[in-house]
Amino acid sequence: MLRFKFTILLTGLMIVFGACSEETKRNAGEVNDQIESTVESAKNDAEQTKAEFIADAQKKIEELNEGIEEAENKLKKETGEIKGETRAKLNDLKDKRDSIKEDLSDLKESGEDNWVNLKNKVKSEIESLKARYNNFVNDLKLS
Repeated sequence: MLRFKFTILLTGLMIVFGACSEETKRNAGEVNDQIESTVESAKNDAEQTKAEFIADAQKKIEELNEGIEEAENKLKKETGEIKGETRAKLNDLKDKRDSIKEDLSDLKESGEDNWVNLKNKVKSEIESLKARYNNFVNDLKLS
């Protein structure tokens, strides 16, 4: 009789633990789904941030490009021809602009792990180009 009660008790415990185990598995599955959803959401946020940064950078580069072209046109009108050191500075601005465009292209193709470094590089280069452009315009009093 004791053996029978023990068997029933053991069977009952196995059923309870089995049920708990299924509940735990289901909860673990739900948690895993939530984690995957959060990771996917973070990826999408990062991509959106990347897309927004690229759009903003392209806009800044285009604005600087327009300024460079405007400065070049003003110089041509005032002097007829751009010479010497002024031409070299103007070409330097254009080269820097082209370099940033290449880096921006690399940024578009970059993976998650590399894009932050490239973003910082592009951001720094744009600020540098902006400062060089402002110095160029101020030195020649084109504003």
